[in-house]
Amino acid sequence: MSVEAVRLAFGLAALAVITAEVSVAQEKYEISIAAVPAADAIRSLSFQTGHSVLFQTEDVGSVITNPIKGQMTLQEAMNALFEGTTLSGGLTDSGIITISPAGSRNRSGLESDMTNSFSKRTLMATMSAIVFGAAGVNAQEPEQTADEIQRQETVVVVGSRIVGADVGGALPVTVVSTSEIEAIAAVSGEDLFRSIPQFGDVSFNQTSGQVSSNFARGDVGSVDLRNLGVGSTLVLINGRRGVNYPSSQASGTLAPVLTFNSNTVPVNGIRRVEVLRDGAGAIYGSDAVAGVVNMVLQDDYDGARIDAQYGGAPDTNLEEWSLNGLFGKNFADGRGNITLFANYTDRTPLLASDQSFSATGDLRPLFAGTDFEGNASLLNNSTTTPWGSFQTVGGVRVRQNGISVTSAGGAFHVQPSTNAGCLASLGDGICIDDAGPATGATGADANLRWDPRNSYPIALNPALQRLNLFSMGKYELANGMELFGEGGYYLAETESVQDAVFSIGSIQMTVPASNYWNPFGPVAFADGSANPNRLPGIDAPADGIPITISGLRFTDLGPTTVRVKAEQYRALAGLRGDFAEWDWETALLYSEAKVDDRQQGVSSTALQANLALSTPDAFNPFNGGDPLNPGSDTRFSSQAAMDAIMIEANRVNKTTLFQWDANISRPDLFSIWAGDVGMAAGVEYRRETQLDDRDENVDGTLTWFDTVRGLTQESNLYG
Repeated sequence: MSVEAVRLAFGLAALAVITAEVSVAQEKYEISIAAVPAADAIRSLSFQTGHSVLFQTEDVGSVITNPIKGQMTLQEAMNALFEGTTLSGGLTDSGIITISPAGSRNRSGLESDMTNSFSKRTLMATMSAIVFGAAGVNAQEPEQTADEIQRQETVVVVGSRIVGADVGGALPVTVVSTSEIEAIAAVSGEDLFRSIPQFGDVSFNQTSGQVSSNFARGDVGSVDLRNLGVGSTLVLINGRRGVNYPSSQASGTLAPVLTFNSNTVPVNGIRRVEVLRDGAGAIYGSDAVAGVVNMVLQDDYDGARIDAQYGGAPDTNLEEWSLNGLFGKNFADGRGNITLFANYTDRTPLLASDQSFSATGDLRPLFAGTDFEGNASLLNNSTTTPWGSFQTVGGVRVRQNGISVTSAGGAFHVQPSTNAGCLASLGDGICIDDAGPATGATGADANLRWDPRNSYPIALNPALQRLNLFSMGKYELANGMELFGEGGYYLAETESVQDAVFSIGSIQMTVPASNYWNPFGPVAFADGSANPNRLPGIDAPADGIPITISGLRFTDLGPTTVRVKAEQYRALAGLRGDFAEWDWETALLYSEAKVDDRQQGVSSTALQANLALSTPDAFNPFNGGDPLNPGSDTRFSSQAAMDAIMIEANRVNKTTLFQWDANISRPDLFSIWAGDVGMAAGVEYRRETQLDDRDENVDGTLTWFDTVRGLTQESNLYG
């Protein structure tokens, strides 16, 4: 399926900016915090004041803060909160709260590179605004004169198209600087955004939905401001859109949504992150109703820096290596610069068996001695096991020597001969019992429950290899104009081991009567040879009875392996300058992302064709697991049978973004009593596409016709 969107948008806005001498540090807030652990108190302070907080968990420890209530400034609140404790609070020039042990440097080390701040609160009055459609964003950095070097860096925040307009105090904007990003020590964009309080849950991630291609799998990290929903936050790179991750996923309302992949930008190349924490749909479109995130990248670095990082989780298989490089060079006497930043990350999988609480589905031993001891809900092993459950087609009861071996409706299951209730032997320690197995926590067949963590190296977090390259370039022409450009390349591959294929109720497979292993099969096969596996003395018809698989885990095939390859490109070229006190800029952007998702599966058509064989190479669904250790499987069908039914399901997704934009702005068109009135105008053309190409066994290209029941299934992928 291909979806295309083309938008043409015009924007015109005039802003009057009033600068008031009200320091952020002097603003008072209504605050009420009980005596709670310091970590909770800090989060509550951030929530009640709207300010970001930076602190290290080990610094906070088990400190209990003082209760505070009333109207007070941030510093007054922190002084009262931490009085008599080992903590102290400070406030950076950009309004970020910092918490550290009392007596340590708390404030100046967290600003990017400016120390003498003239941070002021700015009030804005909108004189007029006319917006047609959803225009793109051109948030770019203002140039600084020599006498401004010691001042706090002026940021053209997202939400303003006017170069030089100081609207940071009037809009709810959080700015995370270089030093703050370094303090977070994030390896990926997902790590970075998880550390910023304004961001909600990362619901598109590497760990969720690993067993189903209906999820956005692979090296993906969604962006969701304030938990208002994935797809509601617009992400910009240097003020222009980033292409979405190609794989969609159902949201909470079951609607498929896309997200920007935060892992596609090297964190070591980010100069700052600007977060507009308010809805901006009127300016940017419906994908910005939760807010806007703008990642401003390094574009004027001169020198080289290489750093490496290693991390590992004690007593687990998890290890992560990361190598970062930042390289830049000025040329043409400083008129031009090329900056390149790169990241390579290699991570081993985190296995379920690595940790006691994830190594088993039976969590009851972990709660011994508590009020939850023996609680049946703590037994999370699967009841879909190698010990299959079946029903005769037509619900025909089968008797052996006059004794029923199925229920009245023809239901039965296989089990070890050592379990109670055996009615007919299948040999090799396996028998048939009527009806379904009693696999409840205290049931007679609870030992049949399946836990893949005991048999396979199940990955909670996939193995990952990621390469991220991004370059920025600019060159000042003789006429005062400036050429600028961007180029980015991203490649990531993940691999994880998951559980074996299992049956589901919506796709019922029928074992033909002719199956070599069918215990209710014909007396003789079509070639005249005697059937060695038909139970003796049964009252089934001489030509046998077909059997429906009610529940079976195909552990004969072993675990499934999920491999996802994600690739992304970005190229931008533009020109900017000024004319008669107007700043102007225009650029062309093309970006493309592709995901190749592969997972082993079973072809329904091939499975039923193989089940129809009357030779030992037919797949045997009746062989159960290991009779001596029922929670595992050591009895397998022939390799020929497994090779005949296995396929690799492939989902290929692609998104593209083409954009041309041009805009002009002036911060001081004229002045009124309130201050300067600025103006911005622009035009943008944008074309976005998405291709979701599901495997032909899933999308209806290849269907499955049940030769026994005469029914057609739209999907040929079994389980």
